Amino acid sequence: MDVILDTNQYWPDPKMERPGFQLLFDYLRVTGGSLVVPRIVRDEVLAKCRVELEAEHSRTVTSLRELRKRAFKLDVPKDPSDLDHPEELRLLEEKLKAPGAGVNSVVLPDYSDIDIGEVAKRGIQRIKPANRNGEELRDVMVWLSVISYAKKRRDMVGFISGDTGFRPAPKDEQLDPALKDELAREGVEVIFAISIDEFVKDQSPARKPVTAEWVAEHLKPEQIEQIKDLFKYGIVNLLQPSPVRPSGTEPVLLFKSGTLYELSAESQFVQLEYEGSWALAVGDPERVFELPEPYTSPPLSITAGQIPPSFLEGVKRGSYESVARPATISLWQPPVNPRGKALSAALATS
Repeated sequence: MDVILDTNQYWPDPKMERPGFQLLFDYLRVTGGSLVVPRIVRDEVLAKCRVELEAEHSRTVTSLRELRKRAFKLDVPKDPSDLDHPEELRLLEEKLKAPGAGVNSVVLPDYSDIDIGEVAKRGIQRIKPANRNGEELRDVMVWLSVISYAKKRRDMVGFISGDTGFRPAPKDEQLDPALKDELAREGVEVIFAISIDEFVKDQSPARKPVTAEWVAEHLKPEQIEQIKDLFKYGIVNLLQPSPVRPSGTEPVLLFKSGTLYELSAESQFVQLEYEGSWALAVGDPERVFELPEPYTSPPLSITAGQIPPSFLEGVKRGSYESVARPATISLWQPPVNPRGKALSAALATS
């Protein structure tokens, strides 16, 4: 099955090195499918890359210079070289064309698959995926590209997007009924998922239940500690701002359930669900606060002792599952992600 990714699936991993992408690539190799990049997605990814690189480069230079002013003995690295925008964008575009060994890629060359009249109509008449204000027209363009490609392909196509415009409500994970009806009218079949992880799970040809005995045999002690750290970090950030602080005790975690997904003999991953409790201390009992409503999110990935920066950013926004519901954590066994941030470091600076 060919798979189309929306722009939000490429960030914050435009180099496509994280475990989710590696599993998607395994799926495409096994099925003989291609990674499809609509022109609007390609243009958005390149534009976002330029903006993000400029911002990160500027922050890095400023941080190094400030550190250099204050440090006496510390060997502070020199400022990075000037940013070569054309070269960075060229390399990113090459990555879109050749995302991984043995992975086919189709980068659509232009916007000829998008009817501008249809885009205007959907905006004016508030037709999904345009919103009630007639906005989100880039979603409309992506959606029209998906339908157009599915028609030409004459086969099932996967579409992965975290954008809420394609769903009935932000907490829903299914495609909006109006868009499902449109697919039926157009005579095409599109498999929708809100994340790469969810897509790979749904399309996995073999899945097996995981037992506590399997966990005891396969998980290393440091991975169990990672789960505890993730649990603690999520709760600490969930309760901000409030008078509640960690009490110095360790959380008690209980394995609840798990599923092993197998794409091939060489490509497997497991999703484990834990429940836990943790004693907290109230610093100022006079202050009254309420816990925020629980949020639903895709599974969180721990990679060989590290977590992606997106999780740290997400949990600070309160966009991941809260203590009110058990967290679902995916444990992977790929190479270490050099761009990740150690949980211990995150906790030490929180």
